[in-house]
Amino acid sequence: MKYIAVIGNGESRKPFDLYSLQWLGHSIGTNAVHRDYHPDELVCVDRRMVQEAVNTGYENPVYTREDWYKQFAFWRNVRRLPDLPYKGRKRPDDTFHWNSGPHALNLACTYNPEIIFVLGFDLYGTGKDNKFFNNIYKNSDNYNGADQPLTDPSYWEYQIPKLFELFPKTKFMWVQPDSWEPPEEWDSYENFFIDNYDNFKVFIDKQK
Repeated sequence: MKYIAVIGNGESRKPFDLYSLQWLGHSIGTNAVHRDYHPDELVCVDRRMVQEAVNTGYENPVYTREDWYKQFAFWRNVRRLPDLPYKGRKRPDDTFHWNSGPHALNLACTYNPEIIFVLGFDLYGTGKDNKFFNNIYKNSDNYNGADQPLTDPSYWEYQIPKLFELFPKTKFMWVQPDSWEPPEEWDSYENFFIDNYDNFKVFIDKQK
């Protein structure tokens, strides 16, 4: 696969038409994105999200943790997540402490694409001082409310660059508004890039 889109659920992607991704190629979504769009593959590390996906008729592969896999053996489309491509001794190195977003990126990396386009991986919160829960599906089933505090992004900031290091031939293109700033240490990776949604739309149009 030349291009893969990995879809997170940060609010930055809300104005973007996910159905335009059909012109790009393969797509991997996370959690409740199936409510609005059926990606080619879905990653759900929370059992509730796996249950929701299969109960609502999502028929493409759903990847979840080894720990939960046997509980969903009745559904033939539920699969085990691939192993992490490295071993580490820190708590964030434990596969159980990787959430759906980083696991979806790892799944994308197993295809060795030229470019992974990363949508909705906002990392930071909303509201004053970026301190509130950032998710398109907040206040809905299986999600926190809008007044809940932001999930600590420090694990993501540590885990995701592991993939930059281990897959140096793959370009990781973060699609974000121009105002978004990545963790400072990410700028040191030559295969990490940022572009905005307008330019991404232009790129997709050229694939039609």
